[in-house]
Amino acid sequence: MVHANDVIAIIVILHLAIGVLLGICICCIRRNIPPPDTTTISTDDNSSTSIYITKVPTPAPAPAPAPAPAPAPVPVPAPPSPSPAPAPPQPPPPNDSSFNLPSHQSGAFNLPRRTGGGASAHRTITR
Repeated sequence: MVHANDVIAIIVILHLAIGVLLGICICCIRRNIPPPDTTTISTDDNSSTSIYITKVPTPAPAPAPAPAPAPAPVPVPAPPSPSPAPAPPQPPPPNDSSFNLPSHQSGAFNLPRRTGGGASAHRTITR
């Protein structure tokens, strides 16, 4: 029995395949069509007063600019003075067990386990 998920998957695959094939065909067609001849284009072939657009001659390339003068020598800066020793790392803050925060060195995030009554396993709620 064919399920709806199978039909949807087949339709999606067909759409993708058709899209890829259309893209390939469009690329091939664009590469194989020669560019139009733009030397003389007639805008109206049937009338006796045709307007012709002729290709504009391309201007001559500009002459190359003169070479730039050699840059001035850059002075070598003095070596930097040695930096002061870094400050020692600060000690970690005290562990506040009321919020059940993990220590910074533990590398794990341990949440308190819940018991059946909903209270934390290590705390009891007093009323």
